[in-house]
Amino acid sequence: MSLRPSFAKLLGPSALLLLFAATGIGYGGCSDSDAAITCDENGENCVVCDGYGCHPANPNIGAGGGGTGGAGGQGGQGGGSPCNPEVSTCGCVTESDCPTGTYCINDLCLVGCNHSYECGAGEICANGQCLPGCDAQTPCTTGYTCEKGVCVPDPSNPACSGEVPCPNAGEICVNGLCTTGCTTHADCPTGQLCDSTTHSCIDDTSPTPACDASKTCPGTAQCGPDGYCHYPCSNLQQCKLIDTRFTACDQGICKTDEEVKPECSLDKPCPAGQDCISNKCL
Repeated sequence: MSLRPSFAKLLGPSALLLLFAATGIGYGGCSDSDAAITCDENGENCVVCDGYGCHPANPNIGAGGGGTGGAGGQGGQGGGSPCNPEVSTCGCVTESDCPTGTYCINDLCLVGCNHSYECGAGEICANGQCLPGCDAQTPCTTGYTCEKGVCVPDPSNPACSGEVPCPNAGEICVNGLCTTGCTTHADCPTGQLCDSTTHSCIDDTSPTPACDASKTCPGTAQCGPDGYCHYPCSNLQQCKLIDTRFTACDQGICKTDEEVKPECSLDKPCPAGQDCISNKCL
């Protein structure tokens, strides 16, 4: 099973009622079992209803691109104004939709990772995203499930839905998870970004540089030009004494087999149905 979660745009009913009260939009006969978009006479103020309830919808998203994230320059959302990646995270269909330095990952233009050493403590690089790791001793939080050692959204056990609204005031339900609405990155808490396609805050899954001139590496590790800590070496034995998982002293740096001979990367995805977990197809 692929780790890629569904990216349906879902809002909880409590947030929806507040929005409708402010805009004067009604439910228009939507029911939880519907999956249709209805708009006003001007083709604006659209609402989509599905199994999670009713929520605002942009009928132009994906126009011309055939995808849910929209297409056209810099991750613009088809038919509307181009998305500004400095302000919010842009939607995409292919890599060409994204600004230089970002990849189209789960329909969003994101800075991606290749190996777990690029992620923070307790995180795993999975399909280009730094996600929480998990095992029998480290379970995932509500709304997530552990697959291949990584916490991913659990559609069979969402944290919220049309029947189970988010418990905290001001939260909205998106993709079965409780979050907050946003227009720009500045609207989101530290460690989160604003998703322009759902207007909601999402976890920042980009790599986290571990060292710089003011932040040194532990032990004998040294800060490399990539901003990560690496162990210098002159032979493999030195590496093995540090960690038995090292299999090579490559260009003066201790490396694992996945680093030396990666099965997959941001530029080389795994075959369909497999996930790229820290340079390995699983």
